[in-house]
Amino acid sequence: MDPVQPPVEPTPPAPETPTPTPEPTPAPDMPPAPESTSPAPAAEPTTTPAAAQSNTFSIVALILAFLVSPVGLVMGIMASNKSKKAGQKNGLALAAVIIGAIGTIGIIFWIVMLVVLASSATTTITTY
Repeated sequence: MDPVQPPVEPTPPAPETPTPTPEPTPAPDMPPAPESTSPAPAAEPTTTPAAAQSNTFSIVALILAFLVSPVGLVMGIMASNKSKKAGQKNGLALAAVIIGAIGTIGIIFWIVMLVVLASSATTTITTY
């Protein structure tokens, strides 16, 4: 009698192991990049709503500093205070304050000059 051999199941092919890719070599003058196992932190927004609002306020103040200097001066001071409370620097608010102050001084100067000229024009000089 011939012994019956059980059918032999074919063995599945071995899973392919990925070939390791060679790491790029850094330039001779560059230190190797640090390896990080943690994921990159999420990017934080660059501006907060309060910062965007104070920046808009500063832009309006700067424009008004050219058109209506006293109003631009007051709004520039308000925008600067709002930026300081938010913990940010605001160059536009500072520019609005400077330009508004110069314009306001100029307006006061011209008002004084007009008053002086108007008062001297009303005096009459009489000669005998």
